Order: sequence, then structure tokens, then C-alpha cells
Amino acid sequence: MLWILSFIHPFGELFASFFKIGLFSFGGYSSLPLMQHEAINVHHWLSLKELSDGIALGQITPGPILITAAFIGLKVAGLTGAAIATIAIFSPSIILMILLYELHEKITKLPVVKVFVKGILAGFIGLLVYLAIRLGILSLNNWQTWSIFVLSTIALIKFRFEVLWIILSTIILSLIIL
Repeated sequence: MLWILSFIHPFGELFASFFKIGLFSFGGYSSLPLMQHEAINVHHWLSLKELSDGIALGQITPGPILITAAFIGLKVAGLTGAAIATIAIFSPSIILMILLYELHEKITKLPVVKVFVKGILAGFIGLLVYLAIRLGILSLNNWQTWSIFVLSTIALIKFRFEVLWIILSTIILSLIIL
């Protein structure tokens, strides 16, 4: 049923965009710059602030990329859009796993594949840094948010706190000082 709906506007655009995101990202947070490009720059479905809110919402749930994709789909086309975006973003991975399962061990050991993966990862790191800077400019707009940012960074880098404790601490700190 959802496959048939993907041919109807805006469902088709939604499916194609999230299928492309799923196909060209290595999963997880590497898909965020692609989401930002598709949802904001290409289709104008969201503002950067709305994407930031969707990412924040995703961080407090299991499967943050799933939730962010569903959030964008919901905003564009309701519950059906949320389902289509979610299915589309995971479809390439599922298809590739089925098709390449037997070849995985052989392919990953090839020197050309190792070089390719290193290059792609370097590019995604650049995209993530760009998105982090854009979100930082949007979100770090007073001393309270800067304080939370600095304390979180110190807790993560210097003291190597678990990410879960940092997230819980920032929620509590936000309620106190914001």
C-alpha cells in the first residue's frame, strides 16, 4: 500500500528523498547533513530551527535518525508521510544487505574499497562539522546555552562521561537555568 502511495505527490518526493539519504549515507548521524540538504535546501519542507527541533526530539528517543525521518515525513504529509520517510530511509540498507551479503567479506578487504570508505567518511565528517556549526549558530544564542554546551563538551572529552548521563544532565541543567 505504501509503495503505491509513493507515486503520489508529495509522497513520491518524500520517498525519493529519504531513499537517497539512506542510500548515500553510512547510517546514523552521517545522514543528518543529507537530511538538512534535502529537507531545507532542496524541498523547503522545514526551516533549520524545525530540523534542529526534530534532531533534539530524536535524541531523547531510541533510534534518533528514525525519529528525525519520521518527524520530517509527518510535517510534510502526516502519518502516511512519516511511515513513507521511515521506510524509505532504511530501504537501501535492507536491499544492499540482501544483495551483498555473500560478497561482504571479500569486498571489505579490497584495498580500493578501504580507500573509498576512508574518503567518504572524511567527506561526511566535513558535512557533520558544517551542520554542527549551523546548528550551533542557531542554538547557542545566550550565556545559558553556551554554558550547557561548554560543560557538556568538557564532561564528554575530559572526563569521558557516558553520553546518557550527559543528556540527562543537560535536561536537568536546562530546566534550572533556561
